[in-house]
Amino acid sequence: KRRDPPLRHRLSEAQPKMNDTTFTAFVPPHKVDSPVPVVLFQSGHGSNSACHAPLLNALASEGFVCILPDRDTDTLNTPEGDAVELKFTEGKLTAALSTDGTHLAAAYEWLLAQGGVVSGQKVDTTKVAVGGFSMGAIEAINFASQKQGAGGISAVFLISSSTSENAEPLYQFKETDLVDKVSKFTIPSLYITSDKDCMHDATKKLAVAAAKPSALVVFKDEVLDNSMTLTQELSIWHTRHIEMIPGLAQHFALAAEAKVVAKEPVVGFLRRTLLHTGGIWSDELVKASDCVTVVDQMLVHNSVA
Repeated sequence: KRRDPPLRHRLSEAQPKMNDTTFTAFVPPHKVDSPVPVVLFQSGHGSNSACHAPLLNALASEGFVCILPDRDTDTLNTPEGDAVELKFTEGKLTAALSTDGTHLAAAYEWLLAQGGVVSGQKVDTTKVAVGGFSMGAIEAINFASQKQGAGGISAVFLISSSTSENAEPLYQFKETDLVDKVSKFTIPSLYITSDKDCMHDATKKLAVAAAKPSALVVFKDEVLDNSMTLTQELSIWHTRHIEMIPGLAQHFALAAEAKVVAKEPVVGFLRRTLLHTGGIWSDELVKASDCVTVVDQMLVHNSVA
């Protein structure tokens, strides 16, 4: 069934420093009478909301409004189409960088300014989760650590986080800082990767350090769509970059391809944390046969310094 394209919203002129930013809202296909929870999501580097449309439409179909900050240069490539090579050989970025939390913060402010309605759908601004993929996971951690709890952000999920030490110069962060921040989360967190994902180790490192309640899902390679079909079409990334970055196809398969494997754990997590219904790992959500590892510590709490 054809889905209407998501609506795009230009940021208010009251925030001129963000005048390169629009907000894209993915809403349930059929209007829900009662207010629904909200997901604020940050895309990966060289990608935008269109690149994650399968995942976000899937979440919207489950009754969540998803909002992303899109920047005008999110998918800016070089004339020769070699932005990725330039990025890794010379450390120069052509596409927009979003890692300090400010763009998700702007999306949150925009949400609060909508008067409880986004694209005609009532929303519950007391039930907000934040998520991020790849570079977007850095943005999500930094924003969530500032706005967690106390009427702010209630949960955070990270998909294939580009938080390894060797990515620090590119994305302007410190791995130790991010590990420290997730260890001090006071809200539930979910971490998703796969056994051959180039960011498997980095994502798992965050999951191991994370304060409870938390959960980790590691998918098997054979359940992923590693074609990079949509990724090549919509972002600066291409299959030719796999030789440079083994595990790149698995990285994008987790959040940017038509087969939306991350939907099940994310929906289960959001239902558990925002709606307080059901279990996260019921058979219809996450199949054990699809995973190498499932670590469910959602009922475990530890003290946070």
